[in-house]
Amino acid sequence: IPPMPIVSELILSLMLTASLSAGAPLSAPPGLAVSLPAITAQAQQLHTPLMILHAGGVTPEGVTGSNSLEALEHSYENGFRLLELDFSWTCDGELVCVHDWNAFYGRILDTDSPTLAQFEAVRDSTYGFTSLTLDHLIAWLREHPGVSIVTDIKEDCAAGAALIAQRCPDLRSRFIIQIYHPEEYDQVADLGFEHIILTVYQMSWSEKQDTAALVRFAAEHPLEGITFPAELADTPGYVEALLEAQVPLFVHTVNDPADQAALVRQGISGIYTDLGAPAPQE
Repeated sequence: IPPMPIVSELILSLMLTASLSAGAPLSAPPGLAVSLPAITAQAQQLHTPLMILHAGGVTPEGVTGSNSLEALEHSYENGFRLLELDFSWTCDGELVCVHDWNAFYGRILDTDSPTLAQFEAVRDSTYGFTSLTLDHLIAWLREHPGVSIVTDIKEDCAAGAALIAQRCPDLRSRFIIQIYHPEEYDQVADLGFEHIILTVYQMSWSEKQDTAALVRFAAEHPLEGITFPAELADTPGYVEALLEAQVPLFVHTVNDPADQAALVRQGISGIYTDLGAPAPQE
């Protein structure tokens, strides 16, 4: 049996909330009403992965990768409370929830670096869904308690975290900032963000494979988890080595339930997924 990682109160609460939504038995309500070791033991017995809805999840029409208002609303209505979003920069220094300008809006606007005003003019009339600025997202979070956002700011992550901290300092606890390189940790932590994930996404192949370095980093820096591509879980000994870090391990992006179950058996705590089965309604 893989060792149980040390799970933060935020991640554990989200895991237990997901378990209850799925109808799994627990002797305590979601949250931390009993001792942390007792709840951690129950969470381990449930074998319930934390589902992280990639790009906000799907729209009601089944569109993936949209990072849209419709996807957020659909995920929320189906019981999901941990949503990953992509962020891109406008040329005038604003963050918007767009994966990248080449895939979205670049052709329409004939630029790979639009202004905020250009984006605002087309964000709700181009693809059949409504794209969001950071300010729109902040307003949505204030209206939807219990949701946490995992950020995917691939370009200048620390600057993006700084803008979030400036715009909504009171919501910093509801943002889980993904960092891509170890040197970004202190920059983000110094902004007052307590929830940080290290993703190997932008690391070189040798850095991704250096599990000893990743374990050392986790031992020296409080992390919500380490995220890596699902393909790396197939590398012999990779998951087992990272479990020594004693933090949750997350993989992306996996939609097949059988593959998700296999990853959980390996010791994976959370899975980034496009689809996410709707939580049963009470």
